[in-house]
Amino acid sequence: MRSPATTSSSATRCCSSTSRSWPTPPRRSATPRSATAARSAARWPTADPASDLPAAALALGATLVAEGPNGRREIPVDEFFTGFLETALADDELLVEVRIPKATGAGWSFQKFKPPGHGLAIVGVAAVHAPAASARASAWSTWTAARSAAAAAEAAVAGGASAADAAEQAPEGLDPPEDANASVEFRQHLARVLVRRALDEAGVGF
Repeated sequence: MRSPATTSSSATRCCSSTSRSWPTPPRRSATPRSATAARSAARWPTADPASDLPAAALALGATLVAEGPNGRREIPVDEFFTGFLETALADDELLVEVRIPKATGAGWSFQKFKPPGHGLAIVGVAAVHAPAASARASAWSTWTAARSAAAAAEAAVAGGASAADAAEQAPEGLDPPEDANASVEFRQHLARVLVRRALDEAGVGF
């Protein structure tokens, strides 16, 4: 009869010996392109307000394609995010495609404020400005407020306002949360600052 300790020790030696004979797993299980696409696609259905790519898609006016038992349907990005961590996807649908229009010749900017401990945005702004069209932006801390917050700034730019004046409109419609990272007032202040920076960099004049 072997004691449990002896049995455990033998099993450990056996497993250790066996594990050394296993082949070393590959360091990469996908090509960089497919791995990047997979990581990018995973961001959309979660509707995480700290994600960067959805913000850029909002500013660019993307279209998302969902597929389910009833076929495919196109969802404008403005209608895709419906609440905190919520989207317009049905329970039996998958997101299969994201279509982002070209913005040839357009000025653009991506700004975000993040704490030093991680890369997640407290508030962020994505802006695109084409000479032949008005500026389009998204200022986010929650996606449902992103477009409404940017709409006032966009309207001001379309009316000939400077980047500084348009940025003052950014907090309109923005209903940010208050948590350990920032107060509501601080997030609203950040929205003004980052919208002005983004509009300046995207080419909206003073």
